[in-house]
Amino acid sequence: MSLPGSLSGRTAPSMAETAALVERITMEAELRDALVAGDLVLRYQPIVDLSGGRVLAFETLCRWRHWSRGLLGPAEFLPLAEQSGLIVPIGGWVMEESTRRLAHWRARLHERAAVDVTVNVSAVELRDRGLFDRAAQALDASGLPAARLVLEVSEAAAYADPQGPARANLSSLADLGVGFAVDDIGVPRPGDRYGRPDPAGWLWHLPLRMLKVERGVATSLAVASASPAPAGGGPGPAPAGRAGRVMLAALEMAAERGVPAVAKGVETAEQAALVQRLGCPAAQGFLFARPMDAADAEAYLRRGGRAGRSD
Repeated sequence: MSLPGSLSGRTAPSMAETAALVERITMEAELRDALVAGDLVLRYQPIVDLSGGRVLAFETLCRWRHWSRGLLGPAEFLPLAEQSGLIVPIGGWVMEESTRRLAHWRARLHERAAVDVTVNVSAVELRDRGLFDRAAQALDASGLPAARLVLEVSEAAAYADPQGPARANLSSLADLGVGFAVDDIGVPRPGDRYGRPDPAGWLWHLPLRMLKVERGVATSLAVASASPAPAGGGPGPAPAGRAGRVMLAALEMAAERGVPAVAKGVETAEQAALVQRLGCPAAQGFLFARPMDAADAEAYLRRGGRAGRSD
């Protein structure tokens, strides 16, 4: 006689698998409650112009104030949100709060708040038929001009199957006046292990506002630049290796479209100087400010770009 766990030909889950499943179910329930209870909070990180330090935009980043684990970063709960579908209402809340906050800053600070707000959109959200309505409602409720909202979309998310719903959603949002940023250039994806941008893809024909190069590129370029100079005292070779190819491709695509490339993950003055010397006009990272709460972000705008407190 077969044991109950093997009636279907499958072995019973191990204790570790059972514990992982229980933890996932518990976390999902807690995340659902957190959305209702207001335990999700936003942080804002500036994207700055390297030539003068002017703030171009704030990227909105979601955090979870967990009752026992403290403040959780996106990597600790957003994958679960995507798997469970909770990313859809969470994303709607992020857009609603982000547009409301920027509209508030614009009313108080006027020209000092002449910036955009960027919001990341996942593959799951891109294919949800309510995406357009959520964005339109957020803009209508806040009074923020549609052009000031920029949705960050990676090529991997845009081109995941099926592509049709994602393309239709983004086309409708473009008609509304929303802008877009191609995010995470340099992250490997099917068809290109270097993560170089694909100029033939439909994403590149949307009204783009910026191109964002993934955070590891600036670090890799800085490490490469620290190598000994070539014999003869010349200026050194053009950026080589994967990071160099990614950066040069991003800069070329940005120049063709008349938009800035943004180097993410810039943590040192040396990294900032290097990417600027290569022709990258904008950057984002701890060198300029860590993600800030709304009060500190407003103070950052008032000061013209000097960071205050941060998480």
